[in-house]
Amino acid sequence: MIEDVLGAIFKEAAKAGQWLIEKNKELDYTGAAARRYAAHLEERYNTVRVFGMDKPLPLREIFVRVNVLEKITARQRISIDDLRSQFESNRRSFGTAIKTMDGLAVANELAKFIVLGKPGSGKTTFLKFLALQSLDGRLKQKRLPIFVGIRDFADSGKTLFEFINSQFDLCHLPNAVPFVTRILNRGKCQILLDGLDEVNTERRDEVIKEIYDFTEKYSNNQIVLSCRIAAYNHWFDKFNDVEIADFNETQMRNFVHNWFRGEPEVVEQCWRKLNENRRIQELGTNPLLLTLLCLSFNEAMDFPQNRAELYREAIHAFLKKWDSSRRIKRDEILYRGLTAMRKESLFARIAAAAFENDEYFFPQRNLELWILDFVRHLPRVRREAPEPDGEALLKEIEAQHGIFVERASRIYSFAHLTFQEYFTARYLVDNAAKGTIQKLVEHHLIDDRWREIFLLTAEMLDDASQLLLLIDQKCQAIGLNTTVTKYLEASNEVVKASSPYPPPINRALALFKILDHTLQILLVRESNQRSLLTQARELASELAVGIAYELIGTAAIHSTLNWDYAFENAKAHSFAVAFNYDTELVATELISFLKANVILIECLNTECCVSESVRQGVVDGLLSSSRFQHPESRLRQQGLGHALP
Repeated sequence: MIEDVLGAIFKEAAKAGQWLIEKNKELDYTGAAARRYAAHLEERYNTVRVFGMDKPLPLREIFVRVNVLEKITARQRISIDDLRSQFESNRRSFGTAIKTMDGLAVANELAKFIVLGKPGSGKTTFLKFLALQSLDGRLKQKRLPIFVGIRDFADSGKTLFEFINSQFDLCHLPNAVPFVTRILNRGKCQILLDGLDEVNTERRDEVIKEIYDFTEKYSNNQIVLSCRIAAYNHWFDKFNDVEIADFNETQMRNFVHNWFRGEPEVVEQCWRKLNENRRIQELGTNPLLLTLLCLSFNEAMDFPQNRAELYREAIHAFLKKWDSSRRIKRDEILYRGLTAMRKESLFARIAAAAFENDEYFFPQRNLELWILDFVRHLPRVRREAPEPDGEALLKEIEAQHGIFVERASRIYSFAHLTFQEYFTARYLVDNAAKGTIQKLVEHHLIDDRWREIFLLTAEMLDDASQLLLLIDQKCQAIGLNTTVTKYLEASNEVVKASSPYPPPINRALALFKILDHTLQILLVRESNQRSLLTQARELASELAVGIAYELIGTAAIHSTLNWDYAFENAKAHSFAVAFNYDTELVATELISFLKANVILIECLNTECCVSESVRQGVVDGLLSSSRFQHPESRLRQQGLGHALP
């Protein structure tokens, strides 16, 4: 505890002079005064509160031990191809396979280090936790923690020593200069300097020099600084650089557990919902965004149905709220011509251009050129000369908002793939008058990579009717293929007239069963056809689930629907026997058709705005063979009459 820590420090420092012994009799540094100092630090640093929270929470209760990267990501010398390979193997994760170590182990090992990290990565929280660990006597070296907000120090007009001494005045320990001097000289302090990036540019050189001189003079103390990684310029050559790592899955789960402490059912429900949506879970690798997700979940015991709104809130946390909630106004030397709306337009243009070219990682120079191409058309920039420096602009954007992250030396990506998808959809919606929605449907409807773009676009549009009608028309165009049509006719034929379920659900279940029977028949022989039909069957199942959710408000179709009511099993088997020798081309065409229909129903299942007539017309026509032809003779024409009753 703090009395023991200060007692050990006092005993060591007291050897240096009789004054301290006399002063301790007056102020009791190791007793009441120590407790006052500890109470002051507890009050100031054992709390966490971000925008959206009704009240602060105790840091000790929710803190999750952080990991730090032994190698700074932006200094890696790896290629875009290597990053892409790691990205694909990690299922959407931009994090690379860099070795990490426990943050407290680093604090026990290093005397001087700089904690670097992206916005919201937990740098300040980590330094606060180090202070609390020192108060509790849990670090190897027993040192007195002194926490300094660098922005507060810079604004005070004092030297760093004077500012540190003033912290003792706040704890009702006046005239502590001799005590502070002695413990600094004896190396008994842990100086935690937080937020170097928050200092205005015109003061930064002065502040850096003051910190540098202080660390040289009192070099035998532990000194820890924090700074946003994009704002750091290697000012302290005698310090080790470490980077806060993104949360891994275990840390995310621990955070959720700590946040909903004492509510195990809520913990399990929240964690299950996160796992059900990998895109939302992806955001949770950032502690700030995971905090926002927990706040959002706590409101309704679920995450919002409108994911576009959730992502928008997450992005605005980086763009505006995080700094403004802490009364931080950052410099905008080159970036000042961009309003918040224009910043989003810039990010949207870059996201769409990169996504269209299947680019998740891009060379720094390409990103600079994209930014310059946008800003040079702004009114203020057009009037100024010379042209803005692209690299300086990029670094300013990166340092302020963390929307872009340097993944390796001079290679960038969006901070999260979800952000790139959101901004791509934003671009499509903002430029709908230029035909972006039509091009989206025409070129990307059955491309799995674009699935999330369709869903976000549907949610962002003021009226998604046109989008849904375009998708529906594309589904019909694919369905006109004769090989696809015969499966639709078959599924329509086997539906029971007495089924209590809506026709679209019946047709989807019937198609699923036909494909299921076909696969059972194909088990007796090796065939690539089997793999393709397995994919088609799963798509039919997805479609049935989506239709059930739209029409009867449940996605638990396998447990809530009695399949025997929907179709005649014997007929389904007869069609399967007739279809099991179809070519791989037939299966591929069927997959394309089902993918398009799955996107259609998934868009309907979002929180999109669409007219009731369009919604009803689209749902009623799903998998209906009558949309393509009359179901009287096609099967007989194809020699499958024996499958008919």
